Amino acid sequence: MLSQTNEDGRKRNGPPEKTDVARAKVMTTRVGLVVTGHRPVTEADLAQTEKDENGESVPGRRARHWLAVRKTRGGSVKELEMTSDAKTGRWSNPQQAAF
Repeated sequence: MLSQTNEDGRKRNGPPEKTDVARAKVMTTRVGLVVTGHRPVTEADLAQTEKDENGESVPGRRARHWLAVRKTRGGSVKELEMTSDAKTGRWSNPQQAAF
């Protein structure tokens, strides 16, 4: 099932939570796995910054791409930072070599 986030999800600092997804109650009771994605699409997203441990300005959570496991039966919830190619829309893991 693909679903857009509600207003809370659009304001979240990072990938949406399962409660931020439209029809979340129906979805979370019927499925065993919920994965959410976030990619910066607005100018405000792209311009968001935060300070790193050295005090330098780096892209903030809203300015980065995320895939997040929000519900899994028998597993754990996790977030994975991704990259994407603006021309193709293809997402990839920056920690792995391209294939």
